Amino acid sequence: MMRMNNAITINPKTPNTTPIITLLSTKDANEITKSVTGKILNKTEKACNNVAAAHKKGLYGLLGFTLKALSTTRFPPSITHLIRKGPSQVVYKNVPSGLQDVFQDKEIPQTCENEDALNYLSFTLQKYGFADSRECISNEAIPDDPDRCVTEKKTKTKLKGYRIGHFVDYEARDVRGLIQRFGAVLIDEQIFVGWENTKWIVAVNEDKKEYKYTGVMYGIDEFKKYSGYLVFNASYVDNNVIIGVVFGVLGIIAIALFILIIYCCCCRKKKEQEYQNAEMHGTGSESKV
Repeated sequence: MMRMNNAITINPKTPNTTPIITLLSTKDANEITKSVTGKILNKTEKACNNVAAAHKKGLYGLLGFTLKALSTTRFPPSITHLIRKGPSQVVYKNVPSGLQDVFQDKEIPQTCENEDALNYLSFTLQKYGFADSRECISNEAIPDDPDRCVTEKKTKTKLKGYRIGHFVDYEARDVRGLIQRFGAVLIDEQIFVGWENTKWIVAVNEDKKEYKYTGVMYGIDEFKKYSGYLVFNASYVDNNVIIGVVFGVLGIIAIALFILIIYCCCCRKKKEQEYQNAEMHGTGSESKV
């Protein structure tokens, strides 16, 4: 799976994140292929290696199908727009002595060939959102001016303020909750967009040479642990949501128990201190008599 340098791990079960998404059906599995995101990339788009890589690894589909779930405006994501609007260099400041060899400044070529540029798409998505590759900024080449469409109109974007989040070892019921809240999740280069009864509804790129998505239905394994990525609105996530590595329901219970134990220990220590202070106060009073 694609490594995202600034993807953060979150607990999306808490409220105040995004609206609940309507559950999909078998009909939606058939419509995946017909959707604008599901359509095949043309020869020139595939020639841009970063566009092909983003599609192959599922990031292209994650962005497109998340937008489909969250908005009535639907268009395929312009990966080239995200690359062009992304950082062109990384500069480290105040590096501790002895770590200069580890943290070195580097250039990030904004090209179709430099795959490192894909690692910063979460940063660019949050700051700018992504454009329409069909009507505005084509995926055929990195644009000279990412703020203007090919029609010379000002670029309009969607999902500005959103970031790419990471979840680890979730059970099937937890993944259902993620899909309901965030619209789509990326697992093993496949985009899970819904479920019906005991089957997942998944957008898959069955032929890696074709670069298109087909809707299929997989049986749900209730005992499997799922890890993957999702897109969420960072402005709706408070500090309590970002808790480090998330291990599903069991992990959250373990964290809650740990906090409870620490709290009980602190309360006990406080009570003991109060008792000792009371004894000292009593002894002092008697000595004055």
